[in-house]
Parts: sequence; C-alpha cells; structure tokens
Amino acid sequence: MDKKEILAENQKAGKGMDLADLDAQKKGTYLSYFLMAFLLLVFMGVNWIFFKRISYELLVILCTGAGAAFFYKFAMLRKKHELVVGIIWTVLALLSLTSYILQLSGVLKF
Repeated sequence: MDKKEILAENQKAGKGMDLADLDAQKKGTYLSYFLMAFLLLVFMGVNWIFFKRISYELLVILCTGAGAAFFYKFAMLRKKHELVVGIIWTVLALLSLTSYILQLSGVLKF
C-alpha cells in the first residue's frame, strides 16, 4: 500500500467523526459522573440528617454505572488499568447491594 491508499483508508474509517464532538462527549461524560456523585452525597446527607438512614440503593446505581463504563472502556482499549478500576467499582456495587439487602431485612439499622 502506498501513502495515498493508507490516507484514503484512514479517511474512510474516520468518516463522520469530529474530534471536537468526541472531546465534548468525553468532557460531558466526566461532568455527568461528577454531578451524579455530588447529588448522591447530597441525597445521602439529607437521608442521614432526617431519617438516620444511608441510601445504599443510590450507591448501587452509581457504582454499577461506573463499573459498566470502565468494563466497556477495557473491552475497547484493552488497558489493564480500565479492567482493575472496573473490578473495583463492581466490588463496591456488590458491597452496596449487600448492605442494601441487609438494611431491608433489618440487620443494618442505618
């Protein structure tokens, strides 16, 4: 393959992909995770102040979403770091789910 063929192949593969759009999407994703975590802390704080209860269900949702995002990123990039972080988020999700079930059954009082 000569340079022109390689260039044509790359242009065909990247057709319709705008770098500014991809960057905005990436930054938007980071912002949404930050806002979800912030709101999680606010709602957990309100529940603790008024009801003396921790909202484990919110933790399950946040940790599961983050774990899924990192596992997808690992599947696309094959970077070990993404796999490790995905496993950590999944373990946190399972711990939160266990705490939620124990809270529902009355074993945990908060």
